Amino acid sequence: MKRHRHLLSLVLLIFALSTCQGGDESLSPPEIRYGEDVCDQCNMIINEPRFAAAYAAEDGNTRRFDDIGEMFLYAHERNEIVHAFWVHDYHSEDWIEASGATYVHNPRLMTPMGWGIAAFAGAADARRYGGEQGATVLTFDDLQEQVQQGELAPQGMARHDH
Repeated sequence: MKRHRHLLSLVLLIFALSTCQGGDESLSPPEIRYGEDVCDQCNMIINEPRFAAAYAAEDGNTRRFDDIGEMFLYAHERNEIVHAFWVHDYHSEDWIEASGATYVHNPRLMTPMGWGIAAFAGAADARRYGGEQGATVLTFDDLQEQVQQGELAPQGMARHDH
């Protein structure tokens, strides 16, 4: 009977551990105090929720940004391992996981640092907005690659330079 109880306890422990997959699900976007917190890339005050972005780095710190492009550039320049990226939906301003968002790059869109990038929770919403604006619709991977390759930079700048 005692052996059976230990075996049952072991099975329950294994089950409990198997349902905890690395802890990334417990990560959540940071609170940003608009008008007070500064962007980790450019040190400007973060004022506009619809363009603000953030990520959780491997070192346990959360980085905050005033413009989506700033976030991708910062992570690339520092070669940081990122556990989770977050952006705000352009219309609702709700936090969304960046990897699941669809992006629109519109050079005429006035964003805090001139990247012209807006994020959308739904791909159809992004395509509709992009079509109305004559803009480019991008996936998370496409956007990240274009920033890393220097193909996408703040308007009027060949490379990001504050």
